[in-house]
Amino acid sequence: MLGRLAVLLGNILLIAVPVMAQSWTQPHANANQDGFVDVATAPAAAPTFVRKNLGSFAPGVGPVVGKFGDAYVGTREGKLVAIGSTGTIKWTLDLNDRSINLSAVIADDRSIFVISDRSLRDQTHDANGLRPQKLKIHHVSPDGVLLWTRDFPAQRNWRGPIGTGLASAPPVLGQYGGHVVVFLTVRLVPNNGHYLNLIAFDDTGTLLINKPVTQTTFDLSNDPNDINAAIWDTGGRCLHLACFKKPDGSPFSRASDPAGHLPEGIAAVLPGVALTHYGDTDWVIVSDGLHNVVLYSYDYAHGLSEKSREPAIDGVLTSGPSVQPDGHAVVGIHKGMLGFAGPNTTRLRDLTLGWDTVAVPARNANADAVVLNTYTHLQLVAQGRSKVDVELPGETIASPAVSRGHVFVSVPQALLTYDATTLTKLASYAWHGGGLSTPAIGRDGRVYALAGTDMYIFVPPAALCSDKPSAAGCTNAPPRPPHVNTQ
Repeated sequence: MLGRLAVLLGNILLIAVPVMAQSWTQPHANANQDGFVDVATAPAAAPTFVRKNLGSFAPGVGPVVGKFGDAYVGTREGKLVAIGSTGTIKWTLDLNDRSINLSAVIADDRSIFVISDRSLRDQTHDANGLRPQKLKIHHVSPDGVLLWTRDFPAQRNWRGPIGTGLASAPPVLGQYGGHVVVFLTVRLVPNNGHYLNLIAFDDTGTLLINKPVTQTTFDLSNDPNDINAAIWDTGGRCLHLACFKKPDGSPFSRASDPAGHLPEGIAAVLPGVALTHYGDTDWVIVSDGLHNVVLYSYDYAHGLSEKSREPAIDGVLTSGPSVQPDGHAVVGIHKGMLGFAGPNTTRLRDLTLGWDTVAVPARNANADAVVLNTYTHLQLVAQGRSKVDVELPGETIASPAVSRGHVFVSVPQALLTYDATTLTKLASYAWHGGGLSTPAIGRDGRVYALAGTDMYIFVPPAALCSDKPSAAGCTNAPPRPPHVNTQ
């Protein structure tokens, strides 16, 4: 069970996200990472617009959507692309032979922060076959002008320089006393062990935080009972977020349709960060990808102060955290469990769901946790029990996107829509290359989703179109095929 905070906060249950948004401005909707926006949507039965051939996308990278319906997504080819709500490309920013392997975040002033990387090809791989990277953060204006770029801090381990570390967890953005702060975790690529640092930059490009979260050394070959041994199952499948991948010929798939299988060798993202304001404190919550959810209080002027390190004694953490409306952080735990941490100090028992998840848990408008398990299960969880459990036709490593009435789930062969309170299936749109990216929801109810090299934009609810029933994107317009852009 994830433990109680050492410092009690009383019974205050007031919670708010640092940056309020009714659009999908962060990779999992908001700084809470709860995957929920309180807007009306329609089932994603057919897209109105398809923007094709945008480029290739790293696992976990999805669109984020600004207040006026513009979506932003970064490609492995190093291009940050702004796409309007009708599928038109508004601008493209080329980051000069760098790769974008993380989702962007959008500030209240509509500016965008995006992380890029480049492998350090003059250095050898580490023991896990990973190259050191050179990470940069870029601040981009709403019209696509690069405002500034900063290098991530150089790191070292006992062998010497190791670049800036590896990053695949999504960044999160908070606002503190008039300053925007972007948080990110990086893995420092030791020869053995697990080193995780928390990094933060503000909107001026100042490095605010470069703090070790966890530093653990181990050698699996010497000690089969070592801490890392718990992340391998009897079939040799690695379940640690730093190395989770589906091996060739995997026997673990539960999707009966081969079209529902994820690509061979796909890797899940590293654990990330969630931000919340609970009681009278701003909190930074980190899953270290091993056994701890670490809670820090945060103040822009004074920085971080560690308040709790809550161990998951039932297994290794398999997802990043999200913060639910009652103030509990929720994380996935190996062996098919869901764990609960602070800042709410009320103890909740770990819950056995039966299926592992590497996707950050979401929630619905009723404050039920919406848990998307890696191998074909979607569940609603409330009051310490699973309320509803439905089987999916395909695998996924992407978190669900939840609106007032719907849950949107990406699997390799389809985008699926479920009722948000009953998980009744409402729609299925067939595509190829899904299951890797969380859909995004605009403030007008449009749904944006990636599959393969393409972005699909689905109509908002009919209620928003009552005054223009024939307008493009309205559900009460005459049926017509989607507009496909290839240029």
